[in-house]
Amino acid sequence: MTTKDIKRTAWKEYEDQYVVDTVLAAMRLGKSQLYAFDKAAAHLNRSSSAVNFRFNSIIRHEIKDEMKKVRQQRLANKLTEKDTKQNATSAILRPIQKRGIQTVQVEIPKEMKDERIKEDAKAVGLPEVYACLEEVQKAHMHMLEANKQLLQMLRFYL
Repeated sequence: MTTKDIKRTAWKEYEDQYVVDTVLAAMRLGKSQLYAFDKAAAHLNRSSSAVNFRFNSIIRHEIKDEMKKVRQQRLANKLTEKDTKQNATSAILRPIQKRGIQTVQVEIPKEMKDERIKEDAKAVGLPEVYACLEEVQKAHMHMLEANKQLLQMLRFYL
């Protein structure tokens, strides 16, 4: 975009709303505000600096509460993901450790992990481990589906 192509007119209400939506969507995705400013600038045919200035001088003060909610939601999601991983790992290892079997971490290629672990769990006779793996896999599929739906919604804004 050349400097001749950049708008230098007064800001319209729909442009402010687009900047708000883009920044909040970027925050939900864990992207930076600068990323959002670049996206909005390209869409609105304005410079990234102009979008940055407009956001920080006027818009940010109007949406302070929304930004706070998005930050809290992201923090809650991070904590939930961390807890889910820890709970899944301990749920899988607990029955094994109760039987006195030492656990060793081995790196398995991703495409082989699920099937190989299920087969090993069945062969060793650990139905609890197999059941836990089924639950972990269901939770993982649910998270993937939720992420897919979120990305579809965000494509509208980005």
